[in-house]
Amino acid sequence: MRALHGTAALTLSLSLGCMSAQRVGGEAPTAELDDMAMEAPAEGKKSKPTARRGRADKSAGAPPPPPPAGAPVMEEAEAEPAPDDAEEVATGDDGGDSTRSWFPESFLWRPHVETDASGRAEISMRVPDQLTTWRILALGHTRDGRTAGAVHSFDSTLPLYVEPAVPAWLHAGDQVWLPVQAVGLSGGDVAATLEVVASPPLVGSGIAEVVVPGSGAHVEFLSLEAVGAGDARVRASLVSESATDAAERVVPVIPRGRPVSTERGGTLSGERNLVLVGPDGADPTTQQLQVRVFPGPLAILQAEVERASSGAVQPGYGFVLASRLVELAGRTGTEVDAAAVRRLQIVGWQRIVQAARAPTPGVAADLLAAVRGVEGHALAERLQPRLVAAVAQGQRGDGTWARRDRAPLQEVIAQTAWAARTLPASSTTARLRAAGALERYATEVDDAYTAALVLATGLLDEGQAAPLRERVEGALTQAPDGSMTVTVPGSAVTPWGYRPTRPEMLAWTWLALHESLEPSVGGDLIAGLMQHYDARSGFGAGVADSVALEVVLRGLPVLDQPVEVILALDGEEVARAAVDPSQPKVPALLEALPGGRNPRITLATEPPVPGLAFVAQLASWLPWTGDERIPGVDVELSVEELRVGRPGSVLLTLAAPSRAVLEVEVGLPAGVVVDTDGLPVQSAEAGTDRLSLTTRAFGAGEVLEVPLTVTPSFAGSFGTRPLIVRVDGVEHMLPAPEWRVTR
Repeated sequence: MRALHGTAALTLSLSLGCMSAQRVGGEAPTAELDDMAMEAPAEGKKSKPTARRGRADKSAGAPPPPPPAGAPVMEEAEAEPAPDDAEEVATGDDGGDSTRSWFPESFLWRPHVETDASGRAEISMRVPDQLTTWRILALGHTRDGRTAGAVHSFDSTLPLYVEPAVPAWLHAGDQVWLPVQAVGLSGGDVAATLEVVASPPLVGSGIAEVVVPGSGAHVEFLSLEAVGAGDARVRASLVSESATDAAERVVPVIPRGRPVSTERGGTLSGERNLVLVGPDGADPTTQQLQVRVFPGPLAILQAEVERASSGAVQPGYGFVLASRLVELAGRTGTEVDAAAVRRLQIVGWQRIVQAARAPTPGVAADLLAAVRGVEGHALAERLQPRLVAAVAQGQRGDGTWARRDRAPLQEVIAQTAWAARTLPASSTTARLRAAGALERYATEVDDAYTAALVLATGLLDEGQAAPLRERVEGALTQAPDGSMTVTVPGSAVTPWGYRPTRPEMLAWTWLALHESLEPSVGGDLIAGLMQHYDARSGFGAGVADSVALEVVLRGLPVLDQPVEVILALDGEEVARAAVDPSQPKVPALLEALPGGRNPRITLATEPPVPGLAFVAQLASWLPWTGDERIPGVDVELSVEELRVGRPGSVLLTLAAPSRAVLEVEVGLPAGVVVDTDGLPVQSAEAGTDRLSLTTRAFGAGEVLEVPLTVTPSFAGSFGTRPLIVRVDGVEHMLPAPEWRVTR
């Protein structure tokens, strides 16, 4: 089948004949297509299987091969960049005029298509603007369970067309020789005018009179330079007496330099205004603003369930997550993976049972915090009284708890506050004795962490709590970005014997002060906690992750309807995104370019909802000073002059102290292919924009040379992402050299 490019509508009739052929006599059974997808196989490459059922991908073909010496180069032309609403000039046989600009990687997925009684189904769709061969995959089954599948392909093409082969990205300051193909399929040579125009931040334009072979391609080259950062557009048009085509491609241009991030977090209680200022020395024209809005506590629970499923959590924490997720999902009507939650709850319960066989009072308090308040779990309800008894029996005569002998008073107060807080209100005697102990020692509390922990128990009356509250409020400070945060005391230890982390300090501060805090300050504390959250390591609060989770569950609202988040700069709306409670894992993402100024950033929601947490990030890039060094480590990347389409050499030289292991990321220009076979390293993995290496342990005085064989696809001069070296888990960034590639 042959179709026109994307301006045409294509109708396909699909028959699952292999299913009807299985039936002897009578009508063909009615069937349902499980999935239907389309993809375009890459030219010159073996077709890859579909990665996900029902999803189709279009693999971009490689840029044209390098031309021989003396290949034509387009003359520069005085041309203005084509605006977004430029007149459409490409004409297809359907009679419409259009510039081809819709190039999705996949464009059709129909998870449920019902056939008629003959086993046939007919659907219509718009074909994208790629001129290629598309592949259709159809999977189906009959109502009685018989299955079948079919693969079909068709061409999307034009008799005369133009195709600029653009790189996937560039960096500010790059210069590229852009190949532009003029292709003819009509059978006769065609004289035409080829014109290419780039829009900022790419600069360059050209025009050429060409003769397009009747069954082949003519390639011209145009020099383009990236003078800034952002999304550039390259528009190529081909005009002849018989046919016309135009295609427009987007090229992201990434800033150069050392990346620096300025963040500001908070909650949305109505409209929220803030200002983010980048560091001194950064190029303001390349700054990028990104705002993430978290869709409530259910999203955090879902992410934590996935993390806990790997087993990298404290005993009981997985059980807490599973129980809270089921409860919250029921309240919001959100579907969860019941099987995964069930497995996590079972594993979490098994770990609780193992730890509860003969628990110390401290361990019993930790487990009690995990199972307290859980309803509908008979075993947990039966275990709670035994844990309460174990905690109460560990209380000392003066009403305190201590996990080790001769512990400092501050540690004893912290452990007493934690144990007392885990006890239910029905444990009257133990709680009264703990309250008496905390009252006696309240005047000895001289740090904000311990004061916050004691206040969070709720055991002190107002007169006794006031001095502690003043101490906690005194630890609140304003961060450089204007948000409120909290100072972590260096002298305190937690109930578990380690120094408190900032996330834990933020959590206890919110629990201690949330009833008296202004909404904006409380929102800043929660947002600060969210900024420390990572899907791999949780909140970073250690054993106190459950405390941080409590703050999220209590402090973030539960959405019951979709919400639109609007981002405005100096009062002008620049982006909006939806927060959907049915998709709790997907935060709203809003992006904008400040354009070299420090605008007033405004966030608002429609309809208004209180308490959504957000994190705003301003990405800036600082020039390299040339003095960047890594103590004790030498790194050098030597790039010789390379040629398009031919293997060349890049030498990475490393030196490090004895027994050190380095993790290195080497940035790559777009289109560069790296051969990782036979490298003298422990592991190597090549991605689209970087090569990641892990060395073996260095010997004394050893210098490691890693020769890399690379094949570039584009000519020009290119920058890359910074050279990243990790030593003992600490990440260092170094400037990367220029890559020069000739035609």
